Amino acid sequence: MWRLVSRVQRTVQNHQSRRIQSRALRTSCGEGTFTAPHRPLWRLGLQKPNTPKYIRTNTMANLKEIVLTEEVRPKLIRDCATVLNEEVNKKKGVKGLMIKGGFKVIRKLENGRMIERAIDFLLDEFVEELDAYYQSYLQEDEASRPTFSMYIQQRENEVTESLLSVTDRRRQRASNKVLIATYDKLRGVAAKNVKEGVPAVGRLMQKYAFELNT
Repeated sequence: MWRLVSRVQRTVQNHQSRRIQSRALRTSCGEGTFTAPHRPLWRLGLQKPNTPKYIRTNTMANLKEIVLTEEVRPKLIRDCATVLNEEVNKKKGVKGLMIKGGFKVIRKLENGRMIERAIDFLLDEFVEELDAYYQSYLQEDEASRPTFSMYIQQRENEVTESLLSVTDRRRQRASNKVLIATYDKLRGVAAKNVKEGVPAVGRLMQKYAFELNT
């Protein structure tokens, strides 16, 4: 008899222990924070039994998670190539001819796909540099801040240096002699030309991070 009572007590204790552990796990697991209602809402007739009782809070996404998805990335690359071509065509004078000549040489590489491949190759690092501005922008007062495009344009000097730091690092690791020679030839005027292209960069980020992401 005493053995039976003892066995029943152990069974009850184990069952209670498992319930406590299960409840603790449900309210604290995962990457985000979970909020458990004081009483199950479905018992009050306010929520269906199959509705999840624990809701993960959202976290702030970085720019790469928005504009470098499998769906968005190819579109962004095409738009970047179009913008780059437009910016090059705007160049005038002797320096403009030099830039257009260098661009023409690069465009012929890789069976005419060098521009898109170069953009794809550099895009992750470019977006990573721009993410610092994106995160800073999100901290601004939403009611008074400008568009992200304008925010980037207002910081064109810093953005220019950030973008050039990417190409400078890549140049150090490049092996294509034609590409290296062309880059070295154009690097002296690169800052001015990249700075002129910053507004276009801002518009692209505005388009993909905000206008198409709403």
